[in-house]
Amino acid sequence: MEYDKLLVEGMGYKSCWMVIEGSSQQEIADTLLQKDTERCTYQAGLEKIHQADYDDHTAFVTADFHHTNFVMGICLSRFFDEQDNMLPLLKSFPRVYLYLTHRVSECHGFAVLEYGVIKRFYYFNEYDIQDIGEPLSAEKKLGYHLPKDFDEMWDLDDITDMDEEIIIALAAEQTGVDAAKYPYENVIAGKLV
Repeated sequence: MEYDKLLVEGMGYKSCWMVIEGSSQQEIADTLLQKDTERCTYQAGLEKIHQADYDDHTAFVTADFHHTNFVMGICLSRFFDEQDNMLPLLKSFPRVYLYLTHRVSECHGFAVLEYGVIKRFYYFNEYDIQDIGEPLSAEKKLGYHLPKDFDEMWDLDDITDMDEEIIIALAAEQTGVDAAKYPYENVIAGKLV
């Protein structure tokens, strides 16, 4: 299966994004972005986040689509190192999926939260593996057996090698849409709080 066709433009390799269900574009922007925001086209929003430095905190929130919005920006990756600071921002949202792929630094992760409570969190980098919660049904369906630590990674034969393809396939399985039919509309761009 070509998973990238199930992810909207801007998601995938060397990126970080959230999928937020049960809220609206404006509610998400009001919660996650600083007050100085702007509305722009989807393509202009992508250009802003691609040109931004990591410390720039540039992100954007997509238009409402089937009670779902996407939030994009590599700055979202700070969630994986700063959960205590980020969780309060996400407590008003019924369900949040978060994905990170960065093949250069070999950092990959995903999380599922409900009203700011972590249901599943997995973060793999060259120094550490963090594994919280039970494997998701999507992980099981895809046949993933993610290592709980580096010892398990090297000692077990049936371990899934973590890379960007794993994250992309998982995101497509959990939150994918028909990317060709997705309405690439106006976004709200700004700086992450």
